[in-house]
Amino acid sequence: MKKKRWGEKYKDNRNWRNYNRKLVRRGEAYISLDFIETWKKELDEMNRGK
Repeated sequence: MKKKRWGEKYKDNRNWRNYNRKLVRRGEAYISLDFIETWKKELDEMNRGK
């Protein structure tokens, strides 16, 4: 026989769309993609003479 749960059922009121946007913004601070702009030039310089 199952016991009746005490208290009220938890209702999740999070706005997942906003939460995900905030996580993406936080990740952008950790992963800077600025290096992509100069990547080709730096790669050519490193491989010159090989």
